[in-house]
Amino acid sequence: MRNPTLISVLVILLVLPVVGSAATLDSLSGTADCNGWSADMSIDFRPGAFFVRLEYFIILRDANGVQLDRFDFSEFVDIPSTSLFTYNFAGSWAVTPTGNCTVTGEFVVHDLFDGGQNVSTDTFVNDLACGGEVDDPVVVEPCLYRAHYWHRHPESWPVDSLEIGGRTLDQDQLLTVMNPRGNQFFVFALTRQLIAARLNLLNGGNRNFQNILDIADAADALLMNFDNNRRNAGQARAEAHRLMRALVRYNKGGCPGGATGVTLSLDDGNNSTFDGMADKAAVELRSLGAIKAMYR
Repeated sequence: MRNPTLISVLVILLVLPVVGSAATLDSLSGTADCNGWSADMSIDFRPGAFFVRLEYFIILRDANGVQLDRFDFSEFVDIPSTSLFTYNFAGSWAVTPTGNCTVTGEFVVHDLFDGGQNVSTDTFVNDLACGGEVDDPVVVEPCLYRAHYWHRHPESWPVDSLEIGGRTLDQDQLLTVMNPRGNQFFVFALTRQLIAARLNLLNGGNRNFQNILDIADAADALLMNFDNNRRNAGQARAEAHRLMRALVRYNKGGCPGGATGVTLSLDDGNNSTFDGMADKAAVELRSLGAIKAMYR
């Protein structure tokens, strides 16, 4: 006698659509030596990609399998406009490996959708023979991180306070300003990007953006004098917009291997906004006192 319940389950399984992955790991190329490691990996993005998390685990072990050093990374990535996007990563060992060592790298792409996820992975393995002395070590420049990264990783900050717009703010105050769910007025948006840029600079991530210090200083000066700009609100708003665009481009510089020798432009003719901020001239001009008032 046939089991009607079993037959019903089989029918349901047969008619359910298979959810294809909208983001998969396309290729991985990784190398390592006695100085450090580097990897290039590409993700194939297809229509429907929405939440994509990239992870990697790089482990250096000695001949006995003892872990000497390790790099971990786990972040949601922005969905690019191109279907195939390549990411570049690199790191220098915090220890000097000796003798025979092995480097293993695992990269994982999580394509998240309503009700589940698809996962694709790839790995590389390099065997090393290190003499114990490293000649001409490769200096790996730190990555440039966006504002949301610094907001979510206060433990990675190179400092615990910053002077912004003429006022010194501690880390708790800076985190409050950087909250993406907080105030969306333009002065707050500019302040968030300036904080991220200052943290990137203090972290050593210049990345050869030739005028980033001038841009950051100009943003500081604008915030410091916002109270005096009310008679020229439109001009101040336009200047804040241009400065924020330049800071966003710097903060999106990524890891070594991206653009270098770039002069940041303050007049590219594009008046779009960033991170979903509303461009409302009637309400976006606020004084720095609005930020200061948050801590009274």
